[in-house]
Amino acid sequence: MMMPSGVRSPIASMKRSVLAALASIVLVGFAATLASAAAANSNRPSIGFMSPSPDSGATLTTDAVTFAFEYNRQPKATDPESLPDEASSVATDASAGGQSPPAQTIAYRFTTFDVPFAGATFFAIGINNWGQVVGYYGDYGVNHGFLYDGNTLRTIDVPFPGAYSTRVFGINNRGQVVGYYYDGDRLPAPPTYHGFLDDGDQFSTIDVQGAFGKTGALGINDRGQIVGIYGAGAYTGFVDDRGVINPIEVPDARTMYASGINNRGQVVGIYYNYAGPSHGFLYERGEFSTIDVSGATGTTPYGINDRGQIVGDYHDGSGRHGFLYDKGEFTTIDVPFQGATSTSAYGINDRGQVVGNYEDASGRHGFIATP
Repeated sequence: MMMPSGVRSPIASMKRSVLAALASIVLVGFAATLASAAAANSNRPSIGFMSPSPDSGATLTTDAVTFAFEYNRQPKATDPESLPDEASSVATDASAGGQSPPAQTIAYRFTTFDVPFAGATFFAIGINNWGQVVGYYGDYGVNHGFLYDGNTLRTIDVPFPGAYSTRVFGINNRGQVVGYYYDGDRLPAPPTYHGFLDDGDQFSTIDVQGAFGKTGALGINDRGQIVGIYGAGAYTGFVDDRGVINPIEVPDARTMYASGINNRGQVVGIYYNYAGPSHGFLYERGEFSTIDVSGATGTTPYGINDRGQIVGDYHDGSGRHGFLYDKGEFTTIDVPFQGATSTSAYGINDRGQVVGNYEDASGRHGFIATP
């Protein structure tokens, strides 16, 4: 099979001081909304926004609470009215074989954070070992990437001519960031998008030849290997190994993409057959293994750390739930805040910190869970 070649071309360079200034400009407009947003969400531990500094970007403060979760992986009926206001216990069986391992208690320190005006378009996706979190949010129909380092939230926008929307998906321990951006005509033709690498001093475009202007970079490890998706209609995953792009194709899959890669070269992602729900996969040394939560109508792994722990989400009759897959065992992760209706886990670092989103009546919120 002919292997598609790729292009990773440095196109523009932008210093961090310029990006910080852009972040300040964007976030200053949010200041009027911050107080009301904090009051509306005062019943959950949160990362509160403060007025941004002209020199350093927006400053955030953390107010977090530790919750003890009982994970015994056994089905358990829970009366919502009997739960505390801030947290609920999670005890579900998501193991592939339907067997229940011995109970264990995991204590997580949960923090939540919000980007004003983001509404339904707000995703906290990647986290590295320094605790830096990346993702993207929507602002009047346009997406902006962000990096949150525990103190400040900085907006990331690809500076190329014609680029009008940026989505960030991954960050490694060197602080390199990957994602994709949109350019070209918005309507009536479908927009084109291109992967990018932001290595701290400059942005580089990542395009797979023959992808018809549709390449997305979704994850990066410390060796600089990048995984993602390319193609139009039927999508294919890829690994970009320092400029050499090789496809990843699950046998008999109709479409698929690679979403995460660790420093051991293990790749996780999602594939679809010609009928039925989504399935997860682990790709290692040329071999695929399927990742499916028993009884779920769809399983989507997103991230993997160097310990081989995998996070994602699955769907069942009660909605969307996050999961941790570790040494062959699934553990359901449901955010414990009162009113939360769904949870997705997108990234995990080597400390076991999990980042993702949950939804409640007020919209979508980010969370960081620290064990």
